[in-house]
Amino acid sequence: MGQDRGRGQRFIDSLNDGRTVWLNGVTVSDLQQHSAFQGTLKTLSKLFNSLDEEGVQERIGFVSPRTGRYVHNSFLVPRSVQDLARRNAAFTYWAEETNGVMSRLSDYARSMVTGWYAIREEIQRFDHLFADKISRYYESARDNDLFLTTALLDPQINRSKRLDEQNPDAVLRIVAENKEGVIVRGAKMIATGAPYTHDFLIFPYHRVQEFAPQYAHALIVPGNSSGLHIVCRESFASVDEDNHPLSSRYEEMDAVLIFDDVLVPWERVYTRYYPRAIEILQQIGAGGYIQVPSDVSELNGPISRLMHKYFASSKNSAELKTRLFKLAWDLIGSPLGSRHGLYERFYAGDPVRMFANQYLNYDKDSLTKSVWDLIYSHI
Repeated sequence: MGQDRGRGQRFIDSLNDGRTVWLNGVTVSDLQQHSAFQGTLKTLSKLFNSLDEEGVQERIGFVSPRTGRYVHNSFLVPRSVQDLARRNAAFTYWAEETNGVMSRLSDYARSMVTGWYAIREEIQRFDHLFADKISRYYESARDNDLFLTTALLDPQINRSKRLDEQNPDAVLRIVAENKEGVIVRGAKMIATGAPYTHDFLIFPYHRVQEFAPQYAHALIVPGNSSGLHIVCRESFASVDEDNHPLSSRYEEMDAVLIFDDVLVPWERVYTRYYPRAIEILQQIGAGGYIQVPSDVSELNGPISRLMHKYFASSKNSAELKTRLFKLAWDLIGSPLGSRHGLYERFYAGDPVRMFANQYLNYDKDSLTKSVWDLIYSHI
């Protein structure tokens, strides 16, 4: 593995970036030299090198418009049936090269970033900085062969309690903000492929209610962030390729991510969810929303002189201020506004029933037949 200084080796070298990886109670300073990671890194190195292999690179990649080098098709924005087929071919190739054992080869998280980039103009309506941020990140991830993964689930501490009824650090939350970014504290799991991931895509997997906006965030966190601890489970890797041909090559490794007051730059902080936007409007307007006349026409009524004097702001007339506050109230406090808040949380339906329906209606026989065939073969 040390002989190859191509794209694969550059990927391995890039992991020596000061990240904090814990295994068996100690930190791993050099992943490449550790038996728990050697086999997997060798496999990943081969996959990365395939982007420079004639006859293969055309199947799994496309030429970056910025660098002129082949990049992986997980970053290809599909605009036709042919593009979808090209993406499928790339995923199929990597899956076949790993015998279908490695489920998190970055194509999943990379595709998520590509999806955000593809619909950036739509999301821009809710966050005016989103399009520029995601465009810069997408191009950087694409052209620098960044390996990405997600960490979406919360630790299993006490799921019988609401967020505000348990240890506030049980779930990842924003504890402070400054000019550089947001500071987050808490934990996320299960981050498959975490030890050799450049960046983590972090956001809530479940609905966040409006009473807990500090838990509503969408972040892309560098793997070498100060205060980020990558705590690995027991390794299942083997160094015996003859007797353990799979575990010697394809041990992806799972980890819990502990965020000990990690600073995430604003450039990596993406769209906040709807409840957070509502809370911001509530905080800005505060009690002012209920300190406006019942009707704008009252400004020109019998006490017009007093109304214009006491309902004006330092920069706007009483009429402009009143119309502004009534517009905001229509979004956050009116029946229409309440409907929108409810819609944003439940427009996809009851998540519990959705999962139950998927389970009940799925053709499970196709999945269980091979199991029963194997059992009956010995009876």
